[in-house]
Amino acid sequence: MNIFFYPASVSKHSKPYFQALQSCITAKELIFLPSGRGLTSPPCLNLRSGDILIIYVEDDDALENLLTIQNDLKNFRILLILSPDISRLHRDSAYKLSPIFIAVPDDFTELSTIVMNILLRNVD
Repeated sequence: MNIFFYPASVSKHSKPYFQALQSCITAKELIFLPSGRGLTSPPCLNLRSGDILIIYVEDDDALENLLTIQNDLKNFRILLILSPDISRLHRDSAYKLSPIFIAVPDDFTELSTIVMNILLRNVD
């Protein structure tokens, strides 16, 4: 099982959040997927059913774009990081992606605990 970080749109926060998650999730490599291209970039070819996909969503438009590809996401274990800038209406629609967990970008401790629990339950 691999762990991927995907910023749903181009954002100045993508790299710092990726680095913060890397420091929290030390049991396995965190793979960065290029932002704003859907799941069409070459590194996305490594995605396999059951992989953990941590998605950072900065705004309403990024969430809307994710909702249009939600069928492509259904085989992954989705963990969302939602920016506080997302409207309440859109925040509620994030559940359509069937995330395991929804976090805010202020503290990744709980998110990393969720990831570690998933990894521990799925040891080969």
